[in-house]
Amino acid sequence: MGRGKLTQEEINILKKNPNVISVNEDRIVYSDSFKKYFVEQYFMGEKPGNIFRSAGFDLKILGSKRIERASYRWRESFEAGTLGVYTDTATAHEEELKDSETVQDRDDDEDAAAEEINENRKLLWKTVEEQRAIIKELSRKVERLQTANSKLMKEIDRLNM
Repeated sequence: MGRGKLTQEEINILKKNPNVISVNEDRIVYSDSFKKYFVEQYFMGEKPGNIFRSAGFDLKILGSKRIERASYRWRESFEAGTLGVYTDTATAHEEELKDSETVQDRDDDEDAAAEEINENRKLLWKTVEEQRAIIKELSRKVERLQTANSKLMKEIDRLNM
């Protein structure tokens, strides 16, 4: 379990999870909302395995390597501003062949995807700025505590003499 191809039993279990869009023996496609939840929890300090477990996944089925690779991909996508802009290229190509939509429709889709990427980048930047502000405030608090500690230690030394 959890290594290489998934068994039919594992596929059936994964299909029941609302965080899975599709699954076959070689591949699991997770929902965009789960990917965003994962990245949010990860940056809050949660471990990847715990995040998957809390979302109802059996870690034995997924295996540590699959979790590690998904975690890396999603963090990279988040940092690039492309997390949540998912297109299944295999099915997308089939659909293009079946009903040849106009070029304008594709341009609109690309514009929408580019806009979503831009929004994700803005959100990432805002998050980084908020984290910087928190770090600065914590640094000031640490300095104040270190100063207070130093004064207390000097007072203790003075009293012990």
